[in-house]
Amino acid sequence: MKLDYECVRGILLTVESLEHNQMLTNSNYAQFSLLKDYSYETICYAVARLNEAGFFPKGNVIEVINGILMRIDALTWEGHQYLDCIRDENIWKKAQKKVYGVGGAPLKILGEVAMMFIRSSVGLSN
Repeated sequence: MKLDYECVRGILLTVESLEHNQMLTNSNYAQFSLLKDYSYETICYAVARLNEAGFFPKGNVIEVINGILMRIDALTWEGHQYLDCIRDENIWKKAQKKVYGVGGAPLKILGEVAMMFIRSSVGLSN
């Protein structure tokens, strides 16, 4: 299955926006505006990959037979750091354009390209 980077970004933004005592779960993901257009399978795949990357606290995502059980209530430091790179819509689009111009790249590289644009926009050399 292909990892949908727009879905990844939507998940991270959604989790960050959760109120106290609110969670992103298997049963409520479609209630969130940034996730409502994605299939259950696409969301589960993206959540599983983000979990492997350490973007959610341990225990928020549990692999079960035929899928995952998600009860996500927060991002880890790593998750927040990555989201800070891709949060701005203009930076996100610029990074995607640059990465897709070479045929694509891993999620980590997409974040690094976004960071490059952020550094440039505040006058720091890359």
